Amino acid sequence: MNGNSRPPHHPGAGARSDLMQLDPGLAAAYFDLPATPPPFPLPARSTDSEFFWASGRDGVLRMMRCADCSYIVHQPSPYCPGCGSAHVAAAALSGRGTVYSFTVAVQTFVPGLAPYCLALVQLEEQADVRLMARLVDVAAADVTIDMPVAVAFIKMSDQVWVPCFTPAPVSPRVTEPANQENL
Repeated sequence: MNGNSRPPHHPGAGARSDLMQLDPGLAAAYFDLPATPPPFPLPARSTDSEFFWASGRDGVLRMMRCADCSYIVHQPSPYCPGCGSAHVAAAALSGRGTVYSFTVAVQTFVPGLAPYCLALVQLEEQADVRLMARLVDVAAADVTIDMPVAVAFIKMSDQVWVPCFTPAPVSPRVTEPANQENL
């Protein structure tokens, strides 16, 4: 193991140059994601989740929301875990969030499926709602925790649009001066 506590094939922190020397193909796969995401198997759908998979048709992310307390219910359920209400229905969300955590998959378990970046995205509307999704249109080396992202959809069939996320521009903050007489 050449005096290192980690095997040479393990891409740890700061390992890009080491990887380039050891295996340029692996380094390229680890740090450069394909422009077109690899195909994934179709998700299992049910009557409870059908709206979720079809919502990308119009480019809008939807999840169940409680009509009584506004709690976002994900995974779909007929009851709100926040207040117990049965008044839950599909509702449009902003589609914006931040990367809470992520990993880059380089091991191919299904032919043609790697590399890809999988992120846990914390949605803007509710801090405890996180969606596991692929990140697209970004190099793995550029992904960071708290990176702003926006939803994009991959059409898998006429009935299935898989939500994924892409980097979003940071909105400039505009603040009003406390006293406009000093302008």
